[in-house]
Amino acid sequence: MDLVSERLRLCFSAFDTCRHPFSEERRKQKNHRRKIITSDPYVTVCVSGARVAHTRVISNNQNPVWNEQFKIPLAHPAEKIEFYVKDNDMFGAELIGIASVEVEKILSGETISAWFPIIGLYGKTAKN
Repeated sequence: MDLVSERLRLCFSAFDTCRHPFSEERRKQKNHRRKIITSDPYVTVCVSGARVAHTRVISNNQNPVWNEQFKIPLAHPAEKIEFYVKDNDMFGAELIGIASVEVEKILSGETISAWFPIIGLYGKTAKN
């Protein structure tokens, strides 16, 4: 979706070159390397299928670090908390994968600092 969005932006911005085809800015754009489009990731936090929190979107980043904290009161039994990692796009969001943490680990009250696998759509670990 990022590539589609970029292509649309280029189509609409191409009309501006007709007005100023030899401008200094246009020459700089031609000489400048094309930017590589990556994901615009964010995470939604879900308990028993209900979204209870979400992070901010970090634009154009393949290795995001959010450093955000949430207090999520659990008023009903749940087995795990799921973290849906998504790619924010112009036309909606695309699911990258899901990481989950057992509620028992969280109930201990200790800080959890670990890497959790992100499971993709077909049950396989998402690629970096």
